[in-house]
Amino acid sequence: SDGVRLKGVDFVVVGSVTSLGARVETEQTAEGSVKTQISECRLTVKVLSTEDSSVVAALAGKGIAKRSATAPARMSFDPTLAPESVRKGVDDVTGRLIESMK
Repeated sequence: SDGVRLKGVDFVVVGSVTSLGARVETEQTAEGSVKTQISECRLTVKVLSTEDSSVVAALAGKGIAKRSATAPARMSFDPTLAPESVRKGVDDVTGRLIESMK
């Protein structure tokens, strides 16, 4: 093999965030206007064999994080939403990967 073989390592996981966006949705309710901040992340993950670099598994995942407030409360954008949506996307892919290996 021409590649580097790590002792005791059978697989390597690589991934990319393919989309990360944010938006605000407004809904009228009996109590007033409700604003919801939404961050959505899409990602792809591949599990590669360290023996021959073959793709053992490939998955796409999605994570969504939301925060809501009723107007007239001013809502500044929550900077924790994007990282939370990425974490939820990783959790989505990880959970499905583990299930597929059982």
